[in-house]
Amino acid sequence: MYNSSDGTVQGVKDGTGSGLTWDNVAAGTGYYAIATGAAPTNCTSAHSNAVSVVEVANPAALSLTGSSICTSVTGTGTITSSTSVIGVKYQLYNSSDGTVQGVKDGTGSGLT
Repeated sequence: MYNSSDGTVQGVKDGTGSGLTWDNVAAGTGYYAIATGAAPTNCTSAHSNAVSVVEVANPAALSLTGSSICTSVTGTGTITSSTSVIGVKYQLYNSSDGTVQGVKDGTGSGLT
């Protein structure tokens, strides 16, 4: 794979009969690939279409509020946010990094 300055970005990948993936590519524009055939001719293809890796900002962290519950009624607490962003998915985690309930889609309003 090459960058827009025709510099090699990563080493050669062998064809597999399926799609190829290049990982850990820095943000940039004009990345392309060239195919090279087998010996003895080692003929090369034209450049592939050029693509970009675009860096986007991380979504903002939510500000959460927890509730108080009675010890005799466990599992009835609520956690809310005052806002969320449409197109962003939110997952609540506990202090052990375990997931709590399912993923919630941002609505543009608070989540419960």
